[in-house]
Amino acid sequence: MGWSQVRQRGQAEPQAASSQAGGAAQFRDDPPSKETSVTAADLVYQAAEVIQGIEDYAVEFAARGRDLSRRAAEQLHSAEAKIREFEASQRASDVAIKEAEARAQEAEQLARAAQGQLASMVERLSSADQRIRNAEARAVEAEKALIRVADAIRNQLLANQQTSTKGRLAAA
Repeated sequence: MGWSQVRQRGQAEPQAASSQAGGAAQFRDDPPSKETSVTAADLVYQAAEVIQGIEDYAVEFAARGRDLSRRAAEQLHSAEAKIREFEASQRASDVAIKEAEARAQEAEQLARAAQGQLASMVERLSSADQRIRNAEARAVEAEKALIRVADAIRNQLLANQQTSTKGRLAAA
């Protein structure tokens, strides 16, 4: 028998009739019928089933809550671990970037120093090249002067030889 049927039967057969004699309620002395006893027992069993269902639902709900809480805690721990890994990776990247920046600065300083040395070498090479050209020009001039001196000596010797040959010829 369902709950609604029991309720309807209870309304159709009132167990207590109240009368307003002197303001006190009077109840019937009739013993409860067998059907009423069965109905009450059914109601107790139904109430027990409802309570058991509520308890089962509460246990299941608590288990789902614990499972949900456990999964959330695992996800939180996993997320925290990923955050720690990310932070460690970021720190390592920061260190690598700083090292790369330091190496780049060192390379720039070396490049500037090498560029200065190269400019100095180019200047010295240009100066040496100019000195070589000047030396070559002086050598050419010296060679020309030497040729002139050699020609002058030759001319002088020839002139002396001719004079001495003429003087020997005239003396002979």
